[in-house]
Amino acid sequence: MTATSSTTFHTMCPMNCHPTLCGMKAEVKEGKLAHIQGDEGNPDSQGFLCVRGRAAEEIIGNDQRLLYPLARDSRDSQDWRRVSWDDVLDRIANAMANAGGNRVGIWPGHGNGSNDYAVGVKSQLINRFAKMFGAQSWNPTMICWGLGGFGLGLTGVLETSTKEDMGENADLIVMWAANIPSQPNTARYLTAAKRRGARVITIDVRKTETAAQSDDVYLIKPASDPALALAMMHVIIAEGLHDDVFIANHAIGFGALIDHVKQFPPSWAAPITGLSEDQILQLARTYARTKPAMMVIGGSSLHKGPNSWLAARAVSCLPALTGNLGIPGGGIGPRHGSSGHGRSLGDISCTDLPPNGDHIPNQMSEIVEALRTGKIDVLLLPGSNMLSSYPDAHNLAAGLNNVDLVISTDLFLSETARRAADIILPSTSWLEELGCKATNTHLYLMDKVLDAPAETKSFVDVL
Repeated sequence: MTATSSTTFHTMCPMNCHPTLCGMKAEVKEGKLAHIQGDEGNPDSQGFLCVRGRAAEEIIGNDQRLLYPLARDSRDSQDWRRVSWDDVLDRIANAMANAGGNRVGIWPGHGNGSNDYAVGVKSQLINRFAKMFGAQSWNPTMICWGLGGFGLGLTGVLETSTKEDMGENADLIVMWAANIPSQPNTARYLTAAKRRGARVITIDVRKTETAAQSDDVYLIKPASDPALALAMMHVIIAEGLHDDVFIANHAIGFGALIDHVKQFPPSWAAPITGLSEDQILQLARTYARTKPAMMVIGGSSLHKGPNSWLAARAVSCLPALTGNLGIPGGGIGPRHGSSGHGRSLGDISCTDLPPNGDHIPNQMSEIVEALRTGKIDVLLLPGSNMLSSYPDAHNLAAGLNNVDLVISTDLFLSETARRAADIILPSTSWLEELGCKATNTHLYLMDKVLDAPAETKSFVDVL
């Protein structure tokens, strides 16, 4: 930029707190960032910006920022040397060509979503690149909400109702492992629903901020969510509280479900969940008898325990069982990684191309095993601090040592780059490239407002 006067740009926070994506105003003076603050004109966040968003200002102009491509001769040394983009891109491209398609892996991190979250052009481009080259490309959501989404997709619905619908129409809101500090833009609509007289129920393993705003709180033992959902279905079906018409028109497998949940009465679930039988009966009856009821399922916390995708499977059956889908104020409320009904964007990721050769599935354990057994020769890590993301960091580190060439693309020197990378590519920040983010109701353009410092490049340019 060459402007000498102060100009305010409307953009979005670089954090990926979906479904809470907040508007941001960036004040630029003489080509430099002067200040950031919440954007009161943003219809989703209405001026809210949390401490993480406000702290994002510290990224710009930070003296720890990576500004030039770097390489080293030994991973045992921190003796990084500056190299040219031409040389480093030639080295990477030649290594990929020599390795061959499926011996190249790409693990994109959540850093790629800083100005692309819920739109996914960057992630789609990475997938397209991987598909056309024949490389392995793994979905980063597996470390976050991906398994929960998998469970929802098997037995429930992937689309969600909006926070606005919640505020205007829901008579009952069940916050199942969902806490409002991680969804501050949802909180005001929860409050609006309460003002109308809606009832709020929290199901969680601890007393959360949401619990303080709830009429009823059910504290359960960790990882017992599937047991509670199964017992609730047992009660709803046994007492005839299910919606026969909706089930007949829109669901499959009800007969098998009847037989399945017979073995899971409240007496079975009580010692597993830590609730009493009466509490389980009360919860099931309240949910089934109140319509419309909206259930907000936790985006990540619910899916961190053993077999946690089974929790998503069981819980997601409840809205269909009670006919709470496809009606105002009902369904599954805004959650991590969800899309609102009717939102359909193009996809450039070449999904029609099948995996090439020895495909390594989207599972952390499978990826670590593939690295340990030498199935990957070249590994690209755009926006990913892999060693801080995987639970089995010791085995992962050993696997990374087996990879001939590891390339890290980032803003700062991460643990993964320091310990495992051979090449570091300096990336642009969210204010230094064109971007776009989407909530369940709005699509936001993020203009480039600052020149990229030194020799930083976006990963799109690298591809």
